[in-house]
Amino acid sequence: MNKEIFFAMPSEKRVEVVNKMLQNASLKEVADKIGIAYSTFLKEMTVGDHVYIQRDNRYYKFIREDIVNPQFDSSESYREELRFLCENIDVLKRLINSEHRPPLTLDKHVYGRLKM
Repeated sequence: MNKEIFFAMPSEKRVEVVNKMLQNASLKEVADKIGIAYSTFLKEMTVGDHVYIQRDNRYYKFIREDIVNPQFDSSESYREELRFLCENIDVLKRLINSEHRPPLTLDKHVYGRLKM
């Protein structure tokens, strides 16, 4: 890979290719093979929120904590379901852990507040 290809590649593909190169080389060696300055290489590799983990010798996608998972929003239905689970956690544990139970079937008509 040369520097023109490196800079033209989407960040996800770039990380994939560089991670393969890192299996047999260091960061500095990869930058030299591509033909760009080491500092430029490091800066470009952070594009798309990627971070280098030294112990693994590879780049990973960085997931920010402040990004809220849409399925876990603060809606009333979510809070209601969470409240139900908290109130009935012991019963649910017994149902799941019972060795002599019939097959467990959850039905919203039986359990009322659980969404299926």
